[in-house]
Formats: sequence, C-alpha cells, structure tokens
Amino acid sequence: MGRRAPRGCSSGAILLKTILKHTVKLEPQRVTGHLGWLRGAIGAGIGIAVAGWVGLLVAGPADEAYPILIAPLGASAVLAFAIPASPLAQPWPVIGGDLLSAMVGLVSGLVLGDPVLSAAVGVSVAIGIMTIARCLHPPGGACALLCALGASGADGWNLGYMVPIAANVLSLALVAWIYNNI
Repeated sequence: MGRRAPRGCSSGAILLKTILKHTVKLEPQRVTGHLGWLRGAIGAGIGIAVAGWVGLLVAGPADEAYPILIAPLGASAVLAFAIPASPLAQPWPVIGGDLLSAMVGLVSGLVLGDPVLSAAVGVSVAIGIMTIARCLHPPGGACALLCALGASGADGWNLGYMVPIAANVLSLALVAWIYNNI
C-alpha cells in the first residue's frame, strides 16, 4: 500500500512535493554582475532594430503585403540575448528552429486551408522536425502558428513570405552571435 497523506494534506499536495523535490534546481543566469539584465535588454533592442531594418530592405516600404518584423522574433530575442548560454538560444536552434517551423506552418496552411487544423498540424509537425533536426527553439512553435494562420487565412500568405522571415531570423541570429561574443 502507498504512503498515507499526513493529516491536513491531500495526496495531490504530496505528489506535487515529490515532483518538485526531484526536479532540477534552476540557478540564476550568470551574467556580468547586477546589471547583466541591462546587457541583455540592450542587445535585444539592437537585434530587433537591425532585424527590422533588414526587413525593410527586403520587404520594401512600398510593399505592405510582407511583414518587416515577425512577432516570434521577440521571443527569440529574449532567449538569444537574456540567456545566451541556453541550448535553446544557440545559433542553430534559433535559425533552424524558426525557419523550419515557418516553412512547416506555411505549407500546412497552404495545403490544409482550415486555420485551426493548419495551426494544430503546423505546430505539431514543427516540434517533431525541430526535435529530429536538433534545433528545438520554443519561438519556432510561434513561427509555425503565425505562418499556418497567415497561409490559411484571408491574407493568403505564400512561400514568398519565407524571404522576409529568413531575413529577420538570420539578422537577429548574427547580431546575437556578435553581441554575445564581445
């Protein structure tokens, strides 16, 4: 028979306590002193600005059909600049995770057409592909979702959207790599 819960404790509380006891203890990110957060924030600002300028060059101000920045880039910037030592923030996961997922999302949206089904399939397949390609990057799931909805929605995104998305992701990854190595 299993352990009995102490008086006043539910078995759920004991289970939670057991799980928490056996989880990995996360230590604070080791960065440069008390102002390490400031370095990450400044880097993210620079990275997003450069990605936006590159997006403007690629998409052009006259062509409003293509985005100059994609929202998942904000999450990639948090990982790449605030916790650069994380395996999820390395160049291959950022580039491979975002670009493979964006492609999967676009294809699922174009093939399936239904926004909800396209989003579900796109995110699921993107997770599988990122895992197989060893480039798991959580913002990649957001890229897949965004692209699946864009391709299956009224805007009718096509594979041409990969150009500004790739420009955004590659420029952010390059800035992060340079910034984190100085």
